[in-house]
Formats: sequence, C-alpha cells, structure tokens
Amino acid sequence: MAALFQLWPLLTASKVKVVKCTREARATLDRTTLEGLLSPSAWRELGFFASVKPPGRHPAGSISL
Repeated sequence: MAALFQLWPLLTASKVKVVKCTREARATLDRTTLEGLLSPSAWRELGFFASVKPPGRHPAGSISL
C-alpha cells in the first residue's frame, strides 16, 4: 500500500509538517470514483493523511459528564 500511495518519503521522514488543505482534499475525494480506484496511478492523489471529524460528534474533551 505504501508503494502504491508513494508514501515511503513521508513514512521515513525525520519531520512532518502539518498543512491545512481541506479544500484540496475534498476536491480530490469528490472527483474520485470506485472505477478510478482500480487504477494504481489514481492512488497517488490519495497519498495524504487527514483528521476526520464525523458530523454530530463532539471534539475530545468537550463533553462534561
């Protein structure tokens, strides 16, 4: 999987910089199709990590009991 996503440089990096790119990530996911995922070349666009917040969920630590 790491080879298809070309993640080796990221996985072996001594430092990782977090960059907010919500708009770009959403655009990439919007144009991704199931059929397109059958082509390994399409996987290169999906080589990113994301913090996903499901709708209706509270951020950690924001709920008081």
